[in-house]
Amino acid sequence: MQETLSPQHQLNDSQKQHIQQQFNNVGGNDVNHQNNDTNHHEMYDNDNEMPPHYQQTHHWSQSLFHYDNIVIGDWSIGGGSDYGQLPYFIDSGDIIIEVDGQRVAGLTRADVCEIVNSKDTHAIKSVQAANAYGLPIELREYLARRFARGSIDHDLQATIRDNVYMRTIPCTTRPPRPNETDGVDYKFVTKEQFIEMDRSGLLLESGV
Repeated sequence: MQETLSPQHQLNDSQKQHIQQQFNNVGGNDVNHQNNDTNHHEMYDNDNEMPPHYQQTHHWSQSLFHYDNIVIGDWSIGGGSDYGQLPYFIDSGDIIIEVDGQRVAGLTRADVCEIVNSKDTHAIKSVQAANAYGLPIELREYLARRFARGSIDHDLQATIRDNVYMRTIPCTTRPPRPNETDGVDYKFVTKEQFIEMDRSGLLLESGV
C-alpha cells in the first residue's frame, strides 16, 4: 500500500560534490586544516554556496527574527501549501514561521491572508531568506528529511503535516474500507496513477 500526505535552498548532492571538489583544489587537499576564513568568503560570496561542512555550523533557527506591531498586506504574502511551499514575504523572500502566535507552516496562502486581514498590526516570526540554512521553501524537500524526535525541525514537520491535513485529502492505492468515501476520507487511485503523481511532483510526501 502506498499513501501520501497530500497532493500538491539547500544544495543537492551533485552541487555539494562539485563545490567540495572546487574547495579541495584551492589551498590544499585537506579542507579540515584550512583555517583562513577570509579565503572561504572570497570563494563563496553567498553563504548558501559554502561547502557542506561549513554550513553545518549554522541552523535556520539562529536567523529567526521577531517583529511586533508591523503592518502587512495580503498582497505581500507568497507561497502556501497550495503551492507546495512555506509561506513567505514576496519582497524579501523571508520565510514566515508564525503570525500572531499561530504557526503558519503548512497553511494555504488563503489561510495566511485570512490571518493577516483579521487585524491591522501583527507579531511575526520569520527566517531571513539569505540565512535559512537547512530550511528550503519547498515543502516536499523539507518533509522528505529525517530529524531527531523533539528537535526544532521535527516539530516544524509535525506542524506542517497537521496544517496540511486540515485542507487536503490524502491519496492511497489501497481499496476503500467500509464506510470510507472516495474524495472525502481518501482519494483512491491506482498504483500507476500514484507513481505518475509522485513522479510529476504532485505529492508532498509518500510512503509504503
